[in-house]
Amino acid sequence: MLQVILHQNPRIYGSSTSPLLDIIFGASRNLRTEESISMDSDILHKSFLNGCKGMIKGWCETLTDRPVFLDKSRGWSHYYGWINKIEPEPKMLCMVRDIRSIIASFERTYQENRFSPECPDIPNELQNITLEERINYFLNSMPLNISLKRLDDVFQTRLSDKMLFIRHEDLCSYPEEVINKVYQYLKEEKYVHDFNNIQKGVKENNSVFGIFGNHNVKKSIKPIKDKPWSDVLSDDVANSLHNAMIVHQKRFGYTL
Repeated sequence: MLQVILHQNPRIYGSSTSPLLDIIFGASRNLRTEESISMDSDILHKSFLNGCKGMIKGWCETLTDRPVFLDKSRGWSHYYGWINKIEPEPKMLCMVRDIRSIIASFERTYQENRFSPECPDIPNELQNITLEERINYFLNSMPLNISLKRLDDVFQTRLSDKMLFIRHEDLCSYPEEVINKVYQYLKEEKYVHDFNNIQKGVKENNSVFGIFGNHNVKKSIKPIKDKPWSDVLSDDVANSLHNAMIVHQKRFGYTL
């Protein structure tokens, strides 16, 4: 949602879910080939980093002529040290959310798509039958598991000091205030957004992400109701989940 809102600003391009990082990472695997190893290692790495810089520049310029490019990927923070050599002091925005709302979203999708082969329950193997089992599955599977681990990593390595974290709940309740903080972080002039007319300016094919990868956005921003997970998680289950993920919850100011 954040990049869709910022895309309203004619200076900013908010990308769809982007393959750019994966493409660059894939290219880095070829640094292990015989041809690469035969080169002087310093020249090889300088050439590769400069090549990556050219790839990023060419990628962005092909998609837009807007001067600020927001590339949407969960993986950028994990490769900050590498990206910093390509583009010094990159800005990184990270959306976070109460873990109870995240799990409720997964469970809600499961309940609405019970006959989909993408659902995690396997009755004949007695796997992920109960809500408790599905919660454990969601917490320990892609894409949530790696995202949580990478969040831990940025705080353990203090990369978090260089990033701007935005709570989903704050963006929905105080959109103008939050967006102004984003502009301050990006060192961009403020822009007057229309939070009641949010439309995707960049198309993407949602179907490839499956039932748990819906990237649609609502037309307007509304404050999050109290306990938005209560339709699928009982108080006992929600409280247990909160306590199990207390590091994440405390880190971003979520309470019982």
